[in-house]
Parts: sequence; structure tokens; C-alpha cells
Amino acid sequence: MNLMPANRHLHVKPLPEKEEEKQETGVLLPDSYKPQQSSYMAARVIGLAPECIVDCDKGEIIVIERSMLNEINFEGETFYLILENYVLGVLEGHEKQETDGLCGIDTEKYTQ
Repeated sequence: MNLMPANRHLHVKPLPEKEEEKQETGVLLPDSYKPQQSSYMAARVIGLAPECIVDCDKGEIIVIERSMLNEINFEGETFYLILENYVLGVLEGHEKQETDGLCGIDTEKYTQ
């Protein structure tokens, strides 16, 4: 299934973030403890609404506000949409990619 975004939204795929290595420090933390996440994240653009004026293309990596990412579950599939106003920038210096995957880029430096 393919989702065509509308009303100035971008269809994106969040990039995986580096998992923190567990260290034995002698300090016990509850199982429910989660380290604080950054307010920002990187995502790959999958599609843009026709009326979008943000300066990016399909396959590029953008920086967005994590809290503004909308997750939509429909018929067993998950889609991620963000309004173009919450695109903070386009990351330069990587290959565009039209298909799924990470095309060999080091996403670690984009998500810290």
C-alpha cells in the first residue's frame, strides 16, 4: 500500500538510532528506565504533498521535531507523516535514495 500525503505533509521513514551500550556501573536502574531522547531526529523523505514548498526531494534526509511526527496505523501498515512547518533542515553530504534502506550512510552522526 502506498500513501500519498496531502495538505502540506511529508511522508517520511524515521532512521534508526544508535542504541546505548549497557555498562556495568554497579548502579541499579528499574527495568522501565529509558534514557532521555533528543527532541530531534532524522528521517528519510518518501513522498511529499503536491503543495509542499519545503526544499527537499524524495530520498533526502531531513531533521524534524520528534514530537511532531504523526504515526498512522492503517490496515496493518504504519505510516509516518510530518507537516512541512516542522522540517528543520535537510542534511547535505549523502546520497539520495528512492528505495528502502540506508544506502550506506552513517546515520549515527545525524541522530546524536
